[in-house]
This record gives sequence, structure tokens and C-alpha cells, in this order.
Amino acid sequence: MLLILAIYYISRLRQIGEIEFSQFSVQKSIGDLKENWSIDTIKEILLHKHMKEILWQTNEDKIRTYLMITKFKDNTEQKIIIGSKSVDKPEISLKKILKILEKTNKINYSIK
Repeated sequence: MLLILAIYYISRLRQIGEIEFSQFSVQKSIGDLKENWSIDTIKEILLHKHMKEILWQTNEDKIRTYLMITKFKDNTEQKIIIGSKSVDKPEISLKKILKILEKTNKINYSIK
């Protein structure tokens, strides 16, 4: 199971990277910078609604953007703006993937 979501530059809402969720890790790519986090190091993922709907440039489907706060077990956190639909598989939503990760890996998540 893999989900690739767009990471957005806040002031212009253009895609600047991707974040991939798999069963064992989360990988964030922005330009040449790549970070890989083991699922075991994540304590919880918080999603705050960012913008109601934007138009995706390639197919004009409406998507929501979220501020995703990833809290780690070592009390650090990462904050990024992401889209609610997958870039490579638009039928899979961020909420579905987080529900699966919550069941299989015991990662807490919430949407506000």
C-alpha cells in the first residue's frame, strides 16, 4: 500500500514535493531533500483543514489542503501542507490511508 501526496508551497499553492506513505515508512521529498521516517517513530498525525478546495491543475478535480503535523516519539514534529488526494492514485484519499495505518500500526491521527 503506497500513497503519494503533493506537498504545497504555502504562498502560491504549487506542488513542490511529495510525501509517500507505506506500511513501514513515510518518505518526504522536496527537491533534492529526501527524508524517510519509520512508522515506529511516529506518535501521531494531526490534520488541520487549510484551504477548503483548490483546483488541481492537471484534471481540475477539487481537492482540500491540510496542514499535516507529524509528531514523533522523541517529541519533535514536522509541519507541511499537503493535498487530500493521491497524485498517482486519485481514488485513494489521505483519510483512507491514515485509517489503515491506524489499524495496522497503531498510529493515532485526528482531523480538525
